Amino acid sequence: MKRISDLKIERVTGGLIGTNCYIIEEDGEILTVDFVPELENLILKKGYDIKKILLTHIHFDHFEGLSSFQERYNFELFLSEKAMACINNPEYNLLYLAGGVSGVKEVDLKNAKSVGEGDSINFAGINIAVIESPGHSEDSLMFIVDEEKVVFSGDTLFYGSVGRTDFATGSFDDILKSIRKLFNRVGEDYIVYPGHGEATKVAFEKGHNPFLNRD
Repeated sequence: MKRISDLKIERVTGGLIGTNCYIIEEDGEILTVDFVPELENLILKKGYDIKKILLTHIHFDHFEGLSSFQERYNFELFLSEKAMACINNPEYNLLYLAGGVSGVKEVDLKNAKSVGEGDSINFAGINIAVIESPGHSEDSLMFIVDEEKVVFSGDTLFYGSVGRTDFATGSFDDILKSIRKLFNRVGEDYIVYPGHGEATKVAFEKGHNPFLNRD
């Protein structure tokens, strides 16, 4: 089984509000966690062959410009069942807050697959486990690579913070439950790659995250 240490993990930050897109690469083929428009420049520069895109949730900044990208590239799209039902709904994907962003409303789901709790996605010989993590939004997912002790947390868990819960379907109680479920699932040495900002570790968040350590 491949280890991520044999691959490359690269972060591209872009879009309207500085969203993180993570790239896993093996022999020129890539999988990404979330999507930003700037990804295409890197693909063209390095000649990557994109195979899969995993969406942590469907707030527009995590798939900004994806439908336009779909016109030029063929890949599998993985997202939750709830996300598949709502991805083109501007009230759910928050596009209405951005005043309109080209290419967000018309995402094509013909190559999309729904994934949920307990599912696994394979890429380059590694297994990426899926856990549901409602709270920031009810469709939120986190992706875990146990072999390398890596978590892609989307907007559920950040360095020293947690995701907003004041949008549609958000819940502070649910986001805390989702984070506790993650902590029960992984060790303290797991690295957390969030949807915005810098990476962190489970141990640090357990001990220092003020949202998780309230009296």
